[in-house]
Amino acid sequence: MNGKRAFELLNKIGFERVSASDEELKCANILKEEIENVGGNAVIEEFDVDTYNIKCVKFEVLEPEYKEYFVTAYGGSGSTPEEGLEAEFYYVSSDSEVDIKNAKGKICLVNPGAIRQYKKFIAAGAVGFITFNGDLKESKEDSDIAYPELRRQYRTNGIIPGVNMLVHDAVDLVLSEPKKVRLTLVQEDYLKKSHNVISEIKGLTNPDEIITLTAHYDSVKYSTGVYDNGAGTVINMEAYKYFIENKPNYTLKFIWCGSEERGLLGSKAWVAGHEEELKKVKLSINCDVAGPVLGTDRVIVTGNDEIVAYCKALGNEIGFPAEYKKDIYSSDNMPFADKNIPAISITRFGTMGTAYIHNRYDIIKYLDYKNLEKTGNYLINLVEKIDKSKYMPFELSVTPDIKDKVDKYLFKKE
Repeated sequence: MNGKRAFELLNKIGFERVSASDEELKCANILKEEIENVGGNAVIEEFDVDTYNIKCVKFEVLEPEYKEYFVTAYGGSGSTPEEGLEAEFYYVSSDSEVDIKNAKGKICLVNPGAIRQYKKFIAAGAVGFITFNGDLKESKEDSDIAYPELRRQYRTNGIIPGVNMLVHDAVDLVLSEPKKVRLTLVQEDYLKKSHNVISEIKGLTNPDEIITLTAHYDSVKYSTGVYDNGAGTVINMEAYKYFIENKPNYTLKFIWCGSEERGLLGSKAWVAGHEEELKKVKLSINCDVAGPVLGTDRVIVTGNDEIVAYCKALGNEIGFPAEYKKDIYSSDNMPFADKNIPAISITRFGTMGTAYIHNRYDIIKYLDYKNLEKTGNYLINLVEKIDKSKYMPFELSVTPDIKDKVDKYLFKKE
């Protein structure tokens, strides 16, 4: 792999690329052009994503003293009456049954991550919710407020309006001990187009058996998304350039996924839209986050122990220090594992305090082309070693314990 070349492309796509935006499509076209410049063919496939027109969002403390806080809307969480929704305030600090029961009839502040308990809030009779994001060690001025979404898997349980605020305001809100608050949220839902970039290198001897190589290329608001996941995007491109010159035996399907940051929407769309082709897919390899100067390479197998052992043996053989384990990984490997296709996620996690995702600090100065090259070379070596094997060198299965984790992650199980 040519790390310097990959780093140049990473610089080129290092701009905010939010789901279904003009910038996301601009990046898709850059990737398509890269493929065509080396003699490949690429298609850009559209798929629908939910989009929200927020007409009004406001959060006010009415009693004991009036105060208004800046908030952002949860897209898809429905609307209040135009005059707003008034209710008692309650801070739900845990997911215990006792705490959640106190949410009845109230607008509730909940901790980050507690949105996964949304079904419980609905059942308890909460009428609205507030989340928060940020870090108190950063100043309020240096913090980016999230623009969240109540995803479809939550909305099946019912809809109550929700907003988000910075953690600094959440602290102030709780300390002020509000009695009565008003939440106003008026929004309209509609659909926009997001895009997957797809290119295939036909196999020489096993053309009807497919290995997919995925990486998402979208970012979140405020972020250049070079670590998450411009790095995986350019590693995938380097693998493409290698195999277009060194023809594989298996067919390699390269998928650069859009809208991953909103719940793996690009990979879900590809899996849902290619049912017949999916029957030929034997293995999925995904690259999501790579390149930090200080960090640890990890190979996470959403499959079985045989694949873990194979990946580790290769790492020892080529001198690639990494952590190897069997587990799920929150990325575009998951829709494939859901269809019982084993998946390998190749990543480099930054040491704490040295790499950042989902904020303005995901910038290229914390990354290094040499580390992109190391991770990318392992990925290329892995694909090539599997490809040159006379028979598939490990069992193609997802063990029941991992499938159970996949089902829970995708909300198919409690």
